[in-house]
Amino acid sequence: MCVAIGYMRYSSKLQGAGSTIHRQKSLINKWVEDQKTHHGKVYEVKFYTDKGLSGWTGENLLAGALGRLIEEVEAGGYPEGTPIILESIDSLSRQGHEEATAILRRLTSTGCVVHSILDRQVVQRSDLKTFIGAMQIIAVAERGREESDIKSERVSSSKERNYELAKLGKKLVTRNLPGWIYLDQKGKMQIDPAKQKLVKEIFEMRLAGHTYQGIAETMTNRGEPVLNERKGAQR
Repeated sequence: MCVAIGYMRYSSKLQGAGSTIHRQKSLINKWVEDQKTHHGKVYEVKFYTDKGLSGWTGENLLAGALGRLIEEVEAGGYPEGTPIILESIDSLSRQGHEEATAILRRLTSTGCVVHSILDRQVVQRSDLKTFIGAMQIIAVAERGREESDIKSERVSSSKERNYELAKLGKKLVTRNLPGWIYLDQKGKMQIDPAKQKLVKEIFEMRLAGHTYQGIAETMTNRGEPVLNERKGAQR
């Protein structure tokens, strides 16, 4: 049985916790199954996964599975014709066509063949030496970088807008509010008078020289409620 290489990447914990990795793995496994059904080729997939490493900054190349894969390929670890399967070219890099092309050159340097499923691209060593082949890679890689730039700009603009709305009291930047502040039925922040009084007393005790432990013991002995009622909260 021949070996096929599956490369997967996600850049955030949110993506990893969701369907991103499942989607990529399903696409790779489907490609392998299609090869068996339509071409009679049977592959055992060896996966390389970069978890939470960005293709926009190049973390996956510098300190991730992609860098390790390239080293193994260049060392002759895989025979000529070995397929390297990935969801799209921008899984390798979102830094633009120069970086993507450099990575593809290294991955195909010993005869491995890169199969980019969504881009419908099959990249061999010889393809990178032709004008048409190079232009196709450039177009795909630049699209990935532009998408990253747009996404980054949108996130930045959204954060700035949220902070401005927060200053006006129209939007919460976070729901991790101090224990003495709560949201009313309209979603606006309100101060709990009883807890406000307790907070004031705690500050006065601290200014008077009481230790944190001493203040906590006093509050506990008096049966005062925990200010922050979130799970795992401290007094």
